[in-house]
Amino acid sequence: MKRILVLFMTCTACIRPPSLPTSSQYNVIGVLNDSTWFATGKAIRLVKPKEQPNSVKQFNLQMITDINYPGNGSATRSPIITGCLGECIPTQRLHVYNIPLKKGKFKLRKLDKARTVDLERINYWLLINGGGMNKNYHYEGRKPGWIRITRYDPQSNTVEGAFSFDLDENLKVYNRLINSMPLIARFRQGLFRVKIEDIKLKQ
Repeated sequence: MKRILVLFMTCTACIRPPSLPTSSQYNVIGVLNDSTWFATGKAIRLVKPKEQPNSVKQFNLQMITDINYPGNGSATRSPIITGCLGECIPTQRLHVYNIPLKKGKFKLRKLDKARTVDLERINYWLLINGGGMNKNYHYEGRKPGWIRITRYDPQSNTVEGAFSFDLDENLKVYNRLINSMPLIARFRQGLFRVKIEDIKLKQ
């Protein structure tokens, strides 16, 4: 029995959480409703007046891409899809707020409860002309619903992790696009490695 326990502990120690491949062209990758999804992401750390950046222990993850979707006109998207690596017309935007800047697995339900304004809700938008909203999805408590921080390097100001969650379409959007997109946006196998950008707030 003791040998089995030692073997189990050894195997458990060898298991590492998934990590974004170093060869990845994009700093955010995943699967959206069984299709490959990629984006350009950044970690936003909001620094209040008189605060030092290193004293702020949470960040917001913002991801944009120019992958097309059904019902989006050709005039409102980039000529070549780049995942918004450079100049692009964003077609999709995904935001997760109030993520603790430390290793661990965090439930979206708790992150949502930590918001101080309703705009800090987990949101996924389908865009038109790079900014107008065609559809909006947000978190309604479905499982799975988590984001995991696997590494934070304060020297390089880089944070990496994984995510998996289901978001429900906001049916209250009065001018929402009616198309073949499902009512649930299922993000799976999400991986990211992004730089932290400090935004100093004014008084």
